[in-house]
Amino acid sequence: MSMRFGAKSLRAAVPALAILVFAALPAAAQTFGPKIYVRSASPSPDVFTDTFTAAAGGYALWVQNGDDGGGLAAGDSIAVNGSTVVAAADFAQDFVSKRVKLNAGANSITVTLSGDAGSFITVGIVQYGIGPEANLGHLILPYGSDAANLVLELRNDSARDRQVKVNFYDAAGDLVASSALITLTGRQSLSQTAQSLISGGTGSWTEGSIEVFWAGRGRGRLFGQAALKEATTQIASVVPLQSAGWVRRVLAMGPDPF
Repeated sequence: MSMRFGAKSLRAAVPALAILVFAALPAAAQTFGPKIYVRSASPSPDVFTDTFTAAAGGYALWVQNGDDGGGLAAGDSIAVNGSTVVAAADFAQDFVSKRVKLNAGANSITVTLSGDAGSFITVGIVQYGIGPEANLGHLILPYGSDAANLVLELRNDSARDRQVKVNFYDAAGDLVASSALITLTGRQSLSQTAQSLISGGTGSWTEGSIEVFWAGRGRGRLFGQAALKEATTQIASVVPLQSAGWVRRVLAMGPDPF
């Protein structure tokens, strides 16, 4: 699997799936997510299950597949409370919305992903009548090495939380390590070595490219840079992370039609 380069910018503020973002909504309106799901290097499909609580009624499930830089997942499905809501054929689109019926109290969502390692979707569930704002993307470092001394510095430029996941690829472009899912609160910065990020996740990495996925509600993007300290002098060289894709959507949505 190769990294995705040469992405264009997309600033569409009208309707155009792992990190959907919603504008300033009341707490009750934002029922689940936004949550980003990133495909691993496993030969078998990835299966993710989350639980959440809600009031009984009809809701809208929104799925952003990849971003304007690509990264579309192949599917297989998204199920809510055991019933399939998004089928494999729906993943041919970059954006999907479906009506779901939630139970009072506990509910579950199960996401099954296949396709290329590093492809991703972002999922959220909101009440009908609320127009969600989506803001997500990914950054890349084309080449890095020395996991113990390579420092990734990330800055959340939004007043709202951002979910972040970091993938590490070897020199051949194969996914070999990933961080855990990280939450950066509003205006928060992160500064960690590649080794520290991998220690909290899976795999191992020596050299290659790095990809940072992010998603969150409301305006504001994630920015970052990489700093490598030379072992003897401890002098750091700093390289900005490149924007490899970005989507911001403000979506009109009417009342529950059912």
